[in-house]
Amino acid sequence: MSAKFPGSELEPALTAVSSPAPDGSAGLDLYIEAESVHQVFAGDVPRSTTRVLAAGQRPLSATAFTGRATSTAWHTIPSWDLIATKDRLPLLSCPDAVADIISAAARGVRP
Repeated sequence: MSAKFPGSELEPALTAVSSPAPDGSAGLDLYIEAESVHQVFAGDVPRSTTRVLAAGQRPLSATAFTGRATSTAWHTIPSWDLIATKDRLPLLSCPDAVADIISAAARGVRP
């Protein structure tokens, strides 16, 4: 989504760290730079909170941007959601496009 819609501030704020992939091959973990967490990810919470979020963030595998899901985990794994109101990610700035992708995935087709 970030590559599809210009203006996302996420990609420039990411730091890559080498980390082994689950299969033992070389992989990359991605973190949002601490000084960017408030602006990019959690603009609607106090800066003191975003400092804690930055320090405790879990990495995101770089394969999250290129890999394909092989099953629907939410059928068997408990899941929750969080609605942010002032982030800089395409989930909020392009809700129709996100909904189209989710709908296509639910139907098992590529958008």
